[in-house]
Amino acid sequence: MKNKKNILVVVAIIVTVILGGLVYLLFEKSTPEQLTIESNKDFKLDAPIAITTNGSNLYITNSGNNEVIITDRSGDFIKKIGGSGTSPGKFNYPVDIDYDGSGSIYIADFRNSRVQIFDEDGTFKSEISKDGLMPAAIVSDDKGRLFISDVSTHQIHIYKDGQLEKSFGTQGSGEGQLNFANGLAITPNGQRLVVSDSQNKRIQVFTTEGNFMYSIPLKQAGLPKGISVDDDSIYLADSLVHKIYKISIDGKQSQTILQGREYKYPNDIIVEGNQIYITDRGNNRILAFKMEEGE
Repeated sequence: MKNKKNILVVVAIIVTVILGGLVYLLFEKSTPEQLTIESNKDFKLDAPIAITTNGSNLYITNSGNNEVIITDRSGDFIKKIGGSGTSPGKFNYPVDIDYDGSGSIYIADFRNSRVQIFDEDGTFKSEISKDGLMPAAIVSDDKGRLFISDVSTHQIHIYKDGQLEKSFGTQGSGEGQLNFANGLAITPNGQRLVVSDSQNKRIQVFTTEGNFMYSIPLKQAGLPKGISVDDDSIYLADSLVHKIYKISIDGKQSQTILQGREYKYPNDIIVEGNQIYITDRGNNRILAFKMEEGE
């Protein structure tokens, strides 16, 4: 009888452990990581804020070290570019990055009041600078234009071939007004500019000529930041509440696709097909996930 009781106790412990693990997975973790990029012998991640890809490589703004790290899509190190400074190719707090689809990488060099342009290998090409510019977010379109969210004026500037074409927006909470826009994305058809209007806790959608179309309120948001879009959906990183949202392009449907106590200040997101890359800034790592069908 004593042996039987011992067996029952062991079984009960095993069942408790299994059930506890299932509860944790169900309530604390939406999807297991497919890939994690962390500090290693080749580089030390310190506040990785933004990420982009050219289809082959990943480009990560390692903001705490004033550099950009290039890896392949598996996270294997290729090279670093930058370092602290004000000369061409150096950075002072790089906060956003974008690939234009035609061989150029744009980097928002926040405290140097400029956007620097590199080729895919990390060689400096040119820069766009403006006194007082505070470029918090950037995105390029297929017409060769660069959109810059300037949080010093709460405007979005449109540049082409290094020349300013147009600026729009003012600080405020009305339609078309902005309050620290910290994320920009262009829809795949090239017709809409989607803006993460952070302090107004909403998404605003404009034409790529700067005309206001509609806004999507984010009632439960903390601090919406990095944003990515596909044909049907908007993907948004909320840094303050440590969540990733998927929102229909018209704003009528919304779901949380990633959350949990193991994520800390996710800052940026890029989506390619069913693959998601996230800068998990507070944990100094990059995470990659595959969305299941129906997510």
